[in-house]
Amino acid sequence: MTGQFILILAMNKHQLIINKTSIKAFDYFDDIYGTKAIKICSLLEKFHINIVYVSDAKNLDHVDFKPYDPMASYVEKNRTSAESTIAEILVDETVLSYLCLNDQELHAALAHEIGHIIVFFLKHKLSLSQQEVEWICDEYVCDMGLKDNLMSLLTKLTFSGLYPEWQTKQLRDRLALVTSYITNDIQ
Repeated sequence: MTGQFILILAMNKHQLIINKTSIKAFDYFDDIYGTKAIKICSLLEKFHINIVYVSDAKNLDHVDFKPYDPMASYVEKNRTSAESTIAEILVDETVLSYLCLNDQELHAALAHEIGHIIVFFLKHKLSLSQQEVEWICDEYVCDMGLKDNLMSLLTKLTFSGLYPEWQTKQLRDRLALVTSYITNDIQ
C-alpha cells in the first residue's frame, strides 16, 4: 500500500520546468527547488515554464533580450489568467559558455528569471523601476536558498566584460545588496 501511495504522489507532483535545451543542470532544478519555488509563490503551480535556446525561440519581437544576456524570460502578454499562461526562459548558450557557469550558478540564474515571471503578474499592481524588479528577483533567489550561488553568478557577470559600464555598476550594486541580505529560508 505504501508503494502505491508514493507512486500517486510522484504522479501528482507539478512539473514547473520543461527543459528544451541540452543543459543538464536545468533537468534537475525541479527535483531540488521546485517545491520551494511553489511554496514561495503558489501561482507557479498553475503553469509550466519552458526553457529554450534563443535560436529556437519563435517571434522575439516582444522580448527585451540583449546580446550579452545569458538568459531572459517572458510571459505571453495576451494571457488573462495564470492557468492559460505561456512562459519561457530564453537561454543564450554562447554567453553561458563564455561565462563558464557551474550548475549552482545556473540554478541561481534560472531562479532569478522565474522571479521575473512572478513579477510579471504583480507588475500591474505595483509601479516598479527596473532596478527594483531586479532586486525583487534577487530576493526570490535568496529565499530559494541560493544566495551564495547568486553572489558567485553576479560576481562573474560583473567581471565578465560583457556589460556597458552603467550596467556593470548596477551588477555591483545588486551584489552588495545580495551580500547584505538576510535570507528568509523557506523549507
